Amino acid sequence: MPVANKPPLNTFRWAPDWVTRPKIAAVVDNAKAMLYQVIQVDSPSDLIGRAGVSILIKPDPSKPDIPLASKGLWLIGNDLWAILVNFQAYIPNQNNSGNFNPNATPYELTYEQGRAVANYIELAGVIAHEGVGEGYLREHGWQTSGNHVSAFEQGMAARIKERFASEAPNRKPYFKCNYGAFYTFRHRMKFGFRIDGTTVPPTHSYFKSLLQNRAVARQSCPFWQLNYDELGMVHDMKFYLEDFESRRDFYMICYVAEVCRFATLQDNGLPRNRNAFHFWVKIEQLPEQGITWAIHNLTRYRREIPSRGGHVVTTEHPQADHELFVAGCLFVIAIGVIAATGETINDNFHWENSEIYGNNPEYMTEPNPFPNQERANLVRWRNNDGTYDTNAPYNPAIKGYPESPMGYMSIAPKAIEMYQTTAATAGVEWRDGRYKCIERNGSPVDEPWVDPKADKTTILDIAAMYDGYNATGPGKVRGGLALKLRDKSANGQRNLSVMWYHAGRNPDVFEKYLVEPWSGKQITINVQGATCEVFNESYPV
Repeated sequence: MPVANKPPLNTFRWAPDWVTRPKIAAVVDNAKAMLYQVIQVDSPSDLIGRAGVSILIKPDPSKPDIPLASKGLWLIGNDLWAILVNFQAYIPNQNNSGNFNPNATPYELTYEQGRAVANYIELAGVIAHEGVGEGYLREHGWQTSGNHVSAFEQGMAARIKERFASEAPNRKPYFKCNYGAFYTFRHRMKFGFRIDGTTVPPTHSYFKSLLQNRAVARQSCPFWQLNYDELGMVHDMKFYLEDFESRRDFYMICYVAEVCRFATLQDNGLPRNRNAFHFWVKIEQLPEQGITWAIHNLTRYRREIPSRGGHVVTTEHPQADHELFVAGCLFVIAIGVIAATGETINDNFHWENSEIYGNNPEYMTEPNPFPNQERANLVRWRNNDGTYDTNAPYNPAIKGYPESPMGYMSIAPKAIEMYQTTAATAGVEWRDGRYKCIERNGSPVDEPWVDPKADKTTILDIAAMYDGYNATGPGKVRGGLALKLRDKSANGQRNLSVMWYHAGRNPDVFEKYLVEPWSGKQITINVQGATCEVFNESYPV
């Protein structure tokens, strides 16, 4: 059975390998992967296209050779504050008169000030912004809430849209407000399937209604209520895990992607703007659920350099299951393909810290600044004889390897390369497949057929299968097999592409499924739990 060969993804690699993978000239369905550069290279522009990566976020500023349309900005409050200060003579005060005074008592920045600041922002391929949540503006009272898109940000978005129309008319504005994504549908779903704080089954009529009535969907969160996509803003499907038991959230992400696709489409079948699957492959454990910060900041990585006879131990977030994110990238891309254009409107946006690491494993990039004293005490070079700091692998002139493994930065490229195998069915919308399980770990089973729903609510039925998404405790199967397929006839052949992922089963569970891609045709697939696969085959017409 021609299951797509997966590109290698080594969890323990210190440096990501996508930077050396072949270039892809035309990515199937115009799927986009947006990544931080992370590792030092001779020419950042040469990275564009490698493994299908189309946008390089915060590329190495010492080698500014990358085309503006392939560059991604990540603006925090410090960046916007620098614009406010450096161009204060051209930015109005809070009364829209005079000039901005950085020494004034802080106040909530205004719409007109946002428009003025936007005049000094590069029209990069992607402009991602979290000025409300991170850095100087929030810390000093110039932006007071992360729970909405402020007037200042709305002004920025409106002016950026105008500038794209006049200065880059061949490109649509890609302005993404990020921090917490509090105003998005993804934030509405952050804690799962709940209504007024009460957990309900995924199949609850409210959640189904968001895929059945576009007007209802657009009332589900402030982003659509206030038509931010009309401003050129991109809906942020932010996905940061908060614990180790998060594989079931694959169903939630697929549901969010379905709703985002549905809500952003217009009556003519064209989208208002794009959606971004904005993910991080570490666990961002926060105290919002009454849990401790233990996972958030108490995981240790040991970085050894044998030739120097020592090591460093660092405090880092733990990495999450990589296969979950490969599956998320694949399914989000597939869900975003629309018939009107034959392209996907869902992009993969892989976030990471903007440090540019080097290529020399005999050195480390010195951890600085230290976010807290505990980490400062840890990240001291320790020699094997028990002494500290001598012969440390730090050299300001030589960029070293990172402190912890960064192989996970190849996840989005891996998903793109897997998706590239579906070229024979390119441009066709994906649909949920009809299937039934016939064998589990070598023993026959006879489960009922899972029939797809025309309104795309199938993912909710799948999330409720077996013990269901909301089940707790060991041994629970919190959902069924997610399976998408599409077919396309050409040159006397009917080409079939199938992708699947079973978030409810562990990798030690092996199953066989009958799949019925169209009436009168059945195929058998082998499914390993928690493992994403892509299958392609051609059949005579």
